[in-house]
Amino acid sequence: MYNIGYFIWKFTREKTNPFHHREPWMSKTAIKYIKENINKNTKVLEFGGGASTLFFSDNCKLVDVIETNKNYINKIKTSLRKNNVEFINKPRKKYDLILVDSSGDRVQEFEESKQYLKRNGVIIFDDFKRYGVKPDLEFSGYARDYAGITTTGVFLNV
Repeated sequence: MYNIGYFIWKFTREKTNPFHHREPWMSKTAIKYIKENINKNTKVLEFGGGASTLFFSDNCKLVDVIETNKNYINKIKTSLRKNNVEFINKPRKKYDLILVDSSGDRVQEFEESKQYLKRNGVIIFDDFKRYGVKPDLEFSGYARDYAGITTTGVFLNV
């Protein structure tokens, strides 16, 4: 059985583009939490790029992105407003915020990301419930232009 969110998404998806909104594909409460915990000096690492890359680029000092899909990389690059995003193969520094949201092995990326997190930094793990990890904070709800409920976990002091 479908919910109303599915029908809204189905009939509007062809007219919308997540890149247009320049924000993560997460619930409003997760985005609100992120906005409250970043600033112009925040350094971000993303495992998996997308509209969130545009959001972080607009609001943070720098964004390093590990993304393997060349078409997606080109799409992100053509949508950037700032020159503060670098596509990398391996992290080289410590970050204030790390987003785990790739199409790869998210649990492995989560474990690896801990060594690159600054003291008092946070790891955001999108769709964490699929992977059996237990966050310190969790947010769920509908994301803009998405048919289902999204769950985002926040890990503190890892």
